Amino acid sequence: MVAANTQKLTAVFIYSRKDEYFKERFGDYLKLLQADDYLLGLSFQDIESLSPYRFREKVDNSDIFVFASSPHLFAHRNMKHPVFRRLASYHQTGRLWAAALICRPWKLEDTLLRSIARLPDNGQPMDAPSWKTEDEPYLLAYNILRRLCEERMEKNALLEQSWKLAQRSHDVEGYHTFLKSYPHSRYSEEARNLADNLSEAQLWAEAKEGKNLQHYFRYLLSPSQQKERLEEAALKIAEIEEDEERFWLDTKTQKGVEFFFRYKAMFPNGKHREEAEKQIRKFLKKPIPLAAGHVKASEHHYLMHLAYKRLPEEEYFSLSSYLLYYTRLRGYLEKIATEVSWRRYQYPLVLVPVFLAMALAFWQSTPIASFHFSVSGSLKTLFIILAFGVALFHIFRSLGHLYTDWQGVQEALRAIKQSGTFLKVGYLSNDPKAVWETLIRLRRLEEQLQAIEQKNFLDYLFHKRQARPEWVEREAAD
Repeated sequence: MVAANTQKLTAVFIYSRKDEYFKERFGDYLKLLQADDYLLGLSFQDIESLSPYRFREKVDNSDIFVFASSPHLFAHRNMKHPVFRRLASYHQTGRLWAAALICRPWKLEDTLLRSIARLPDNGQPMDAPSWKTEDEPYLLAYNILRRLCEERMEKNALLEQSWKLAQRSHDVEGYHTFLKSYPHSRYSEEARNLADNLSEAQLWAEAKEGKNLQHYFRYLLSPSQQKERLEEAALKIAEIEEDEERFWLDTKTQKGVEFFFRYKAMFPNGKHREEAEKQIRKFLKKPIPLAAGHVKASEHHYLMHLAYKRLPEEEYFSLSSYLLYYTRLRGYLEKIATEVSWRRYQYPLVLVPVFLAMALAFWQSTPIASFHFSVSGSLKTLFIILAFGVALFHIFRSLGHLYTDWQGVQEALRAIKQSGTFLKVGYLSNDPKAVWETLIRLRRLEEQLQAIEQKNFLDYLFHKRQARPEWVEREAAD
């Protein structure tokens, strides 16, 4: 009998209905394993009614698979499904054990299951005349399975114990220790996810506490799936790189005049421009070297400093080119933001004379003192009221669209700042997909800004809702 501290197994027998005889014969031996407490669960599955998608769950949660190997089984279309390739890979990594019960002569090498074990292990078909008795091949296969069950039950018990220890510790080190011992077990994916989540949470806590560029950069390099946190970290890096006080404090610690020129370029109307001018005049009183020795890598220049040191020349040139486009887009966005901000006050002022003209027309058409009812006068009054109502509706709707564009510009500014960081991190982490997605995002933002820039008052007044943005239509046409 089985020891009390071992983990019972789950077995699945897969066969073709045309091999019912072999299923009944070997099924009795499998039931004997179940009676001896080796198997907690035993199920029989014919290939004809097998649902590959439901079968995937069995592949992920069972320990032993036995196939009644015959032409009837492997000729069925269900056996070509990728789920059996997954099963074979699980067998190779030790996550489960699979074997082909050689019922009839068949070339297993021509199937998806060519890498699984064979029963009996001498490779002889069970209906071969070389067996001494009809039961001999079944007994041989049964004894192999029995020994295998004993070994796997002991391994499963150790696996469960290690998994419980990892869960009890619930830290990154504990899960990594578990994965080192069991890289392909049924708990491996969960262990990786938990370790990644804990590592992500720890890096985020450090970033929020430290509030410096290096911590946020380290977080962006982590395999985080938290989109909001990734975007916040990218935005924080952009804000740190553009923070005037940080920039100035860092500039004062450097030894070269180039840093003061850099400060003037970044902040032409900055708080410390007079001090910067004073330092520049002081430096230029005598010849200056082509480059001064840097005390340290500037925080506002940290990512580009890393890129210069780590990236090949071609990649650094590509990154610089994309950042040049990004910088131009930032300037273009600031121009659009100023225009839209003015529109919020300019367009309502345009509406004032329109309202006054309509009110005057209404007052002149219905003089209260000499009011006499007439059909023509009533129709005229009704027409003016309707026209006034329609105009009022379009006017208020235009203000709503104007406010929507203003919000869109603010969101675009945030998105463009994030994109600059994502470009640098994409190159530093060797992630071409991230760079590609960021460039697509920048291009779409530029398309949206161009559409906003081309609008005038009449566009807002008679706004037509499009089913899809213009850039979507253009991409579909391409």
